Amino acid sequence: DGIPCIHAVLKVSTPVVLIPVEEEFDPESTYDITIKGYKYDEKLVKEISLLDAVAIYPLNKDLKMVVEDNCSEIEVENNIIPVWQTLYKNYFKGTQDRNLFVYFYNDVMNICYFEQHRFRYANSFSMQNTDNMLYYILYVWKQLGMNKDTDALSLCGEIPAGLHEKLSKFIEEVKECVL
Repeated sequence: DGIPCIHAVLKVSTPVVLIPVEEEFDPESTYDITIKGYKYDEKLVKEISLLDAVAIYPLNKDLKMVVEDNCSEIEVENNIIPVWQTLYKNYFKGTQDRNLFVYFYNDVMNICYFEQHRFRYANSFSMQNTDNMLYYILYVWKQLGMNKDTDALSLCGEIPAGLHEKLSKFIEEVKECVL
């Protein structure tokens, strides 16, 4: 026998569904309707008070059981939540009223947008190549009604080579932000 585990922190990178705090919802059905492929996982709920939202994300039941059997306390964190919180704080530091954030990590591109102190858009896309990334970013930009001359695009994380330059052809202010 080894040293007993008292506290374990599990960090997961699973898709997150965001719900405004004032909404009533059932975590299982809300998640399963929105995101496919996690039907048999346990759905965890975490309030993100800074963002006025509730996050729902899955955890493999077998993994949870193994950790619970070996540790007296477990905490499960989704890797994207602290990123969103940092980007939200950066939203207030900018000089533009409108700033679209794109965070790159582990072959995933996470796009988020805040307006009037709330999440207005959040979505993740698998990254295949810079042309696909360019398409998705510009599509979201257009859907949100962003202005290429006055609004900003902030890139952070593992920014793919050449993407900044490609985006600069379409958007006046493309900048890199540090988390």
